Amino acid sequence: MMSRVRDLPLQRRLFLAIFGTCGVALVCACAVLFWFQAVNFRRSFASELKTLGSVVALHSVAPLTFDDRKSAAEVLAALRANRAIAYACLLDARGEHFARLGPADLDDHAWHELPDEHVAFADGFATLVLPVALADGPPGHLLLRARFADQYRQILVLDGLVVAGVLLGALGLTLLLTVATQDLITRPIAALAAVAEDVIAKNDYTVRAPSAGRDEVGRLTATFNLMLDQIQARDQRLREEEIRLGRSLREKETLLREIHHRVKNNLQVISGLLHFQGKKLHDPAAIQVFGEARHRLKSMILVHEKLYRSRDLAEVDFADYVRALVADLASARDARGRTIPFAVSTVPLRLPIETALPAGMILAELVTNVIKYAFPGERVGTGAVRLATAGDRVHLAVEDDGAGFPAGFDPRATGSFGWKLIANLVMQLDGEFALGTGPRACVTISFPQPALPAPA
Repeated sequence: MMSRVRDLPLQRRLFLAIFGTCGVALVCACAVLFWFQAVNFRRSFASELKTLGSVVALHSVAPLTFDDRKSAAEVLAALRANRAIAYACLLDARGEHFARLGPADLDDHAWHELPDEHVAFADGFATLVLPVALADGPPGHLLLRARFADQYRQILVLDGLVVAGVLLGALGLTLLLTVATQDLITRPIAALAAVAEDVIAKNDYTVRAPSAGRDEVGRLTATFNLMLDQIQARDQRLREEEIRLGRSLREKETLLREIHHRVKNNLQVISGLLHFQGKKLHDPAAIQVFGEARHRLKSMILVHEKLYRSRDLAEVDFADYVRALVADLASARDARGRTIPFAVSTVPLRLPIETALPAGMILAELVTNVIKYAFPGERVGTGAVRLATAGDRVHLAVEDDGAGFPAGFDPRATGSFGWKLIANLVMQLDGEFALGTGPRACVTISFPQPALPAPA
């Protein structure tokens, strides 16, 4: 119940609090007034009955003294003017009926058990016994029985109607005052809430809540507007700083692209120099060394080319890089003037430049080895490159269906510069490499997949 009330709007809760408190107070006040009227009526009825009885008792002294029953009956007959009197009886000193008014069945034979001058309320009647003092001898008694219930009921109904009318009128007035009061209190709070919702919905810190006086709500509104001023000023500073940083970032990106472009151009110049220098050589071993150097340069040139053309200068689309590098290397001819076809299988993968560059150089070495050594003589076949990921590791495999590795081949024991370069680059990647043992010659390298920075 309390949770449901707590979720009501402030205006409705304030209305319930004010109207409920005033309503309960009014009901309690009317209940007390009604109870007081009921108790006071009994007291006033008893007092009036005693006064009436005293008058009748005083006029009954002479008829009892002179044994005048007719006069006593006339005295009692005067009580007919009071409709509340249901029965009256005058008793002589011996306790016998001297005169009577009203039906005999209303006679209370237990009157002698009642104390004198005491009004007893029972069965809807008020019963009074008064002594009638005589000049000589014991006194007589006057017994009066008045209908109390009818008048009591009428009074209660009348008082109830009055109390109900007063209560309804007071509740109506309370309702009007409550509506006026709660509107006076909640209007500035509702306006403040509307401004806060507008700020959140539109992300607009230029709006302000209307002033609401100098009370607590007014101070809250002023503090809220001051907070909006501070947020607006800070937001403006952040926007200016964002513009400045964006401009600086674009300048640095332009500079970094230019660096990659110049590095690529310089590497291409070196590759061109090696090509022209190789044409002047006649030693096959020297020509081969120059060609291998150009292949290694090609892997680096292609990385900088990809970065230069990429929108993100921090990482390379390594899958696209693998396909482009293998296609470029596979276009080269072996010693017999043949090209080796390669099947390339990749998965989507992006790597930072510090990982993509050594991995690309490893791939260039392995593909070059396939072209140079896999198919001696008239032997023909194909090569394959597979790029895959498993968990947080990258797996790059190069294989062929050529002659395979010699028996007992251990790349770490060879003095080949290419295998030493591969081993050093794998160590740089914190990875490992292994040779395949199946019918196809296969070299697989694996290394941890680095976490890429979150996009800005």
